[in-house]
Amino acid sequence: MYNMLTNIYILIIVAVTLSFELLITKLLDVSSALPWGITISIYLLFVLSQILVKANEESEKNRVKGLLNEIMDTINGIPVINKNEKLIIKWDIVFKKLVDHKEFGIYDKIIKNKTHHIDAYVNKYPSLLKDDSIDLREIRYNIDLNSTIKNKRKKDEKIDTELVKDEENKRRLFIREIREDTAVFSNYNSSIYVDVMLKNEYVPENAVEKDIDHDSNYDGFSVWMAYQNEKINVVPRVMMHKKQINKSKWFVDNINALLDCATSIVNGDLNNILYVDNYKLINYLVDIPEVSESSSILKFKQLKNEVLVFMGTDKNNKATTAYCEFKTGYNRFEVILKNIEVKEDGKIQSLDVDKTVAIGSSFQPLVTMLEKMPELIRNIELVINNQDISSIVIS
Repeated sequence: MYNMLTNIYILIIVAVTLSFELLITKLLDVSSALPWGITISIYLLFVLSQILVKANEESEKNRVKGLLNEIMDTINGIPVINKNEKLIIKWDIVFKKLVDHKEFGIYDKIIKNKTHHIDAYVNKYPSLLKDDSIDLREIRYNIDLNSTIKNKRKKDEKIDTELVKDEENKRRLFIREIREDTAVFSNYNSSIYVDVMLKNEYVPENAVEKDIDHDSNYDGFSVWMAYQNEKINVVPRVMMHKKQINKSKWFVDNINALLDCATSIVNGDLNNILYVDNYKLINYLVDIPEVSESSSILKFKQLKNEVLVFMGTDKNNKATTAYCEFKTGYNRFEVILKNIEVKEDGKIQSLDVDKTVAIGSSFQPLVTMLEKMPELIRNIELVINNQDISSIVIS
C-alpha cells in the first residue's frame, strides 16, 4: 500500500498523461476514447489493487490483534522485550504458560500464524499491543523494555507473579530445555541460567583412595548444577550393585525436584541437596546382563584414523582386540564395532561384526566419548559375548 504522497504523484502523472493524449489526438484528428480508456482502466486497476491490499492488511491486522487479545485474556499478559529498537515477544514463556493452562487451541493458532509473522505486525502496528484497555509496562529491573502487555479487565486479580515486577519473581526459574541427562533452567528474561548435568558413575566416591578400578557390575550417577561459574553437587553419588539404573527416566521424573534445588542455589542456599537411596530407585532398576568370567576385560588403547582400538586379556590368557569405527557429525557421534580378533593358544581368529554399540549427541564428540568410555566398553563386551545391549545411547 503506497502512502498518500505517492498516490498524489501518481494521480498527477495520470492527469498529465491524459492531457498529453488529448493533445496528440487533437493534432492527429483522431478519437481520444481508446487511449483515455486504456489509461483510466490502468489507473482504476491500480486503485482497486491498493484497496484490496489495504483490506487484506486490515483483515490480517485485526486477526493478529484478536489472537493477541486472546493470549492476554488467557495468560494474563504477554512478555515483551525491546531489542535493537524492535519489539520481540518472548514466545517460549507464552508457550509454557499456554501449556500450563492447557490452552492447546490457542497454541495451535500461534503455530499456524507463525511467530515471526505476528512479531512483524506487532512492530509494524505497535498499537496492537496497547489501546484504552491495555498497558505497556517497563520492568524496573532491566534497562531493556522487558514488558508484560496486560488487559486492564484482569487488573483486579492477583497478578504479581505474572507481571514479574519484584526481585522474587525475577528469580523464578522455568524449565527451558530438558534431555536425557541434561537440562537448562532460566528465568523469564533469560538473564539467569542454571545448567543441569547427570553424570554416570561406576566406582564409589573413595575409589581413588582405595585404588578401585572400574567394575561393570556397578552402576550409578550423580547430578551437578553449574551457576555463575560455580559447579554444585545437588545429588550425591548413588551406586547400585548388579543393577542398571534407568537414569534418563529418573532424571525426567525428578525434574521438578531438581528445579527446586536450582531455585535454592539462585537464592543463595547451597544446602538444598537431593538425597537418593536404593528405595527411591526401586522403580528404575533392571538387572545388569551377566558377562562370563572368561570374557576379556577390555581397555581403550588408541584412536587412530577414526578407528578406536580396545585390547584385553582374561585370566586364561585369551587376548581380545576390538576395532571400532568412530563416526562424527554435527553435534553427534556413532561408534560401530567393525572387527574382533581373539588370540588363544597361539591361534588368531578374526570376526567381522559391523554393529553399532554407541550413539550420542555432543558439541565435543571425542570428549564425550572418552567420558563415557565405561559404558562403551560394557556394550562392546556384551556384543563379544553375544548378549543384548540395553541402550546404545551414551550421551
